[in-house]
This record gives sequence, C-alpha cells and structure tokens, in this order.
Amino acid sequence: MAEAYKKAKLITTAGAVGGFVGFQNLHTTNQNVTISGSFIYGITGACGAQPITINVNAGDLIPLNCTSITPATANVLGFLA
Repeated sequence: MAEAYKKAKLITTAGAVGGFVGFQNLHTTNQNVTISGSFIYGITGACGAQPITINVNAGDLIPLNCTSITPATANVLGFLA
C-alpha cells in the first residue's frame, strides 16, 4: 500500500471515479465523504450495491479500496491504485 500512496489525485466536491486505495481529508474540520466500489458493503450487506457516507476528521487518512470518492464540503486527496 505504501507504493500506492506515492500516486495521488486532488478530489473536489464534484467527486472522482477511478481506482483508489485510500484518501486523506484536506479540510480543517470534519466532513462527510461518500465512497463506493466493489469492496464497499452497504447497509443491506450487499457488496458494491450502494454508496456509503462516512464522517472523516480533519487530516485523517482512510485506507480503503473504492472506485468513487465524493467529499461534501472540501477537497480530499485520493490515493490511486
């Protein structure tokens, strides 16, 4: 995973689609970030069936495999697979 963190993409509130292995909240406060992908399990337990939204603290690094990231209020840094 450390190698993947050498490749990154700035993601605005418009969102981005691609292969991601994590992201970091660049905002100075908490914000909601919506993620989806084949490795994300929704509230029904189905794999990749629906996006989920998580609340991320300022500066937090979230390691996960996903294909779509959409921050609610400010930019995040998406780490490319």
